[in-house]
Amino acid sequence: MEVSAWKSHKHGGTYGIRVGVENRRRFFNPLWKEIEVEIDGTPHTFQLTSTFWSTCPEFRDSGATAIQDWLRCNYEILWPYRRPPRFALEVVGEQRFCLKPEPAHDK
Repeated sequence: MEVSAWKSHKHGGTYGIRVGVENRRRFFNPLWKEIEVEIDGTPHTFQLTSTFWSTCPEFRDSGATAIQDWLRCNYEILWPYRRPPRFALEVVGEQRFCLKPEPAHDK
């Protein structure tokens, strides 16, 4: 699935991955409280906030820097307003995903 970078303007240095409403509907289960995402071969667990299911379809670092570090290595950490970098998040199992720097092939 195609996803994009996300950065909180309210919470300073919090970064995340915006999956969007359609991907959330297709690939995520409302019963899930957390997901595991492989980033550069290392699994990371991310809590899904209550707003993930309503107004904020992104998962966030919330204290950790795995996403921020990955973005810094693969992209510019600052991007033009409303033009975040886009990349792929692959489903690899139940509640498990893999973040890839290349663009997604299926949209």
